[in-house]
Amino acid sequence: MVQITDMALEDIAESLHAGFRCFFNKQTGDYKCIPAFDSYANEFGSNYEKELEALQGNKLYIEIERMPEQMDYDVMEAFTQSIEDQLIKSKLQTALNRKKPFHNFKNALYYSGDYRKKWSNFLRERYIEWIRKQVID
Repeated sequence: MVQITDMALEDIAESLHAGFRCFFNKQTGDYKCIPAFDSYANEFGSNYEKELEALQGNKLYIEIERMPEQMDYDVMEAFTQSIEDQLIKSKLQTALNRKKPFHNFKNALYYSGDYRKKWSNFLRERYIEWIRKQVID
């Protein structure tokens, strides 16, 4: 099996987080990310349906799954626990305990200065770990 490059890992992580579906060729290391139709139906229409069918029917490609919602939530909790600034930590914990925790967490981060970038890096690293496990397995 071919290794997945760091550049591919970063691109796939970003694409999955943006709502794309990604496929990895275990023999060549190639990958393709296409819009998830449920997320982008009005924007892309059926332009990618044939490509999706071809990828799904090709045994050389595996689909790299997006993190389940519970795992996304667990990543937000882990990030919150890693923060030393008690005010920011408290705001994020409150956001996670309210209705619509994903929305509230992003809003709380928006007003948290440097923590937005720290969150972005933290999430990207967790997604890369998640992708690496899928590709290796």
